[in-house]
Amino acid sequence: MMPSAPSATPAPIHDIVDAIPLGATPLWIWLLIGAAGLVLIGFLIWWFFLRRRAVKLTPRQEALLALGQLAAGGTGGYEFAVKVSEVLRSYIHQVYGLRATTQTSLEFLETIQENAVFKDEEKAALRDFLEISDLVKFARQDLGETENAKLRETALAVVQRVEESQS
Repeated sequence: MMPSAPSATPAPIHDIVDAIPLGATPLWIWLLIGAAGLVLIGFLIWWFFLRRRAVKLTPRQEALLALGQLAAGGTGGYEFAVKVSEVLRSYIHQVYGLRATTQTSLEFLETIQENAVFKDEEKAALRDFLEISDLVKFARQDLGETENAKLRETALAVVQRVEESQS
């Protein structure tokens, strides 16, 4: 037998497909991309504009706010004396750069005796304050409401006097 001759028309080719249009991405993907873009834009607006509006408190304002919260908090005795002492020492550290938060009361009093920034009445008020707070913190002497109020008022007076002496 003889091989057959090729036919005049070729067989149809089925493995070629039409071009895929570029806009064939599903709608939900475009919606997801748009939502993510809006969230990103909103975050950037908050980050650059609204975040900058946050008011930074001065050390004096922070100390006055903390002392006011202590008065409203109703804490007394040991905890109250420790917190008032921490607020005042932190304030002096922030304003003058003195190591009030890491020094003992005696070391701190020696430091301020050599410091010309503090007036004599401020030094006396700080000495009285530290004596009272040390009695509570270390000797566990119990203070009444009037003594707690006096301790807080002394801290307030020192914060206000130190700030006034700077102006």
